[in-house]
Amino acid sequence: MKTLGSVAAVVAAITEDAAAEAEAIERRLAADLERLTTEAPAPALNVSEHDERLVAARRHARERLALEDSLDAREAFAEREQWMARAVMLGRARLAEAEVPAVRIERLTRLVREALARLPPGPVDVVVSAADAALLGPAWRPLCSSGPPVDVTVVAGPIDGGCIVRTADGRASFDNSIDARTRRFETVWRAALASVFEHPEVDTPAGAHP
Repeated sequence: MKTLGSVAAVVAAITEDAAAEAEAIERRLAADLERLTTEAPAPALNVSEHDERLVAARRHARERLALEDSLDAREAFAEREQWMARAVMLGRARLAEAEVPAVRIERLTRLVREALARLPPGPVDVVVSAADAALLGPAWRPLCSSGPPVDVTVVAGPIDGGCIVRTADGRASFDNSIDARTRRFETVWRAALASVFEHPEVDTPAGAHP
């Protein structure tokens, strides 16, 4: 801007400079607009694709958690089954141990009476192990029934414990051996052992818990 002497000249110079500045601003604005229209637009966010990836990630996380839970449950089940198998083995070993004869005879008497209650009246054969057959002498036979006297024949057979009682004609029998009772009452003893396994402080068979 030139230096002029009069006020009119100063005003004219200022107006000229302002017009030039406005012109320059308009040129820069036009250039910016042209650049914006010619440049490639920024890629738009694909919301649908983003949502699909998010859903897939969440599904994968749920599947991994479910798999981990399944593996943990399987491991816990295997551990419990091993413990139960050991508890049963120890219980069977205890039943096979030598006991006071009176105690063993009393158990056999109870098992025979249970079997007789499920059979028709008449003579029966009582099948027991060879060791138990030696205990059930003639004096025991009249006492094995809780009702009327029964004609009983004691037979040594290939069973580990308990008894199998059958009618003399072979038409009916009741298996009250330890093996049969283990199968028959499996639901009951498994529930009882599971309770002990989950709460070992209540009652744990010696040596059964890991």
